[in-house]
Amino acid sequence: MPDLAQRCRGLVLAALALVLLATTGASAQVIIYVDDSAALGGDGSTWPTAYRFLQDALADAASQDNVVRVRVGGGIHRPDESEASPSGTGDRNATFQLSSVVWVRGGYLGLSAGIGEDPDDRDIVANRTFLSGDLLGDDFPPFGMEENVRHVVNGSNTDHSARLEGCTVKGGNADGSSEAGSGGGLFLEMGNPQVFDVRFESNVAADFGGAVHCTLGSSPAIAGCAFTGNVAKFGGAVSSFAGSETTISTSTFTENSATTLGGAVFNGSGSDVTISDSAITDNTAGADGGGIYTSPVATLTLSGTSLCDNTPDNLFGPMTDGGGNSICGLCPADLNGNGQVDFADILAVIGAWGTCTGCAEDLNDNGLVGFDDILVIIGAWGPCS
Repeated sequence: MPDLAQRCRGLVLAALALVLLATTGASAQVIIYVDDSAALGGDGSTWPTAYRFLQDALADAASQDNVVRVRVGGGIHRPDESEASPSGTGDRNATFQLSSVVWVRGGYLGLSAGIGEDPDDRDIVANRTFLSGDLLGDDFPPFGMEENVRHVVNGSNTDHSARLEGCTVKGGNADGSSEAGSGGGLFLEMGNPQVFDVRFESNVAADFGGAVHCTLGSSPAIAGCAFTGNVAKFGGAVSSFAGSETTISTSTFTENSATTLGGAVFNGSGSDVTISDSAITDNTAGADGGGIYTSPVATLTLSGTSLCDNTPDNLFGPMTDGGGNSICGLCPADLNGNGQVDFADILAVIGAWGTCTGCAEDLNDNGLVGFDDILVIIGAWGPCS
């Protein structure tokens, strides 16, 4: 057996290894500073030497081998501006590209700090950080957006270590086709970032997701966000499909609109959307799903969420009730979610006839789908109110 001296030596070496590991972990984090009032020529290493342009900070962050935290002061940042092009390039394909292990956090006091104030103080309301697609600063939505970038932010090909936090994303205009027609605020293709405390306002898409578009297996975590005044053909605020698993919590959706389906959220083919502890009100769709539209081959789980005053309906399509929801005008007998209790709902009961514990067609919750459930439908016949 080792003697006491050997054991003590081993404990000392182990302790030194832990200290070295902790020190290495701490030094592995790089902080980069950005402020739109900074002087040109900064290297981003401190507030006094901050980058003026977020684009330069993101390029620096992407080149690092370490975890990076980008601290952004209040102000306006446009994707086409950089040290090389301080007046902007006018490139509508310019975007703020997120990267794994990089957090972009807005709301810092930064160079606005006065005597005795700490530039690291953070308040995302008092020090609003705008990521704006409005290259000329002339937006009056829906007018003046012709020159705006197609995606203000792009989070494609990231894992969950990427984060966008505490910013306002506005003025994206995805008016093209294919990718260029979706995700005016944030475009995600195989993108899995964390999106926390971000306000998405006045973003537009010709096709999917005025504010956020998730496709090809994306799985973002969206929390504490506010979506207002965003517009698209499908999913005025958020669209999710093609194997994406989109999680939304503690967020609000107000006055978003879709010209066809999903005023607030469009949950398309092959998608799995989970929404919790959120409020979806006063959104509009031209056809169905003023609040949420879910495809018959998609999955929606709602818990602790309110849907009210959406037009023409609050909810269209299948939904798994996680409990604690408040859905105005929801009638259980409207099995296909079209806002009417009618013959189509009788056909749904007939299609599920027999033992069926916990299924939606078992309207009286007796474990059987049968004639009693048809009587429930007849009793609720007509428009949901």
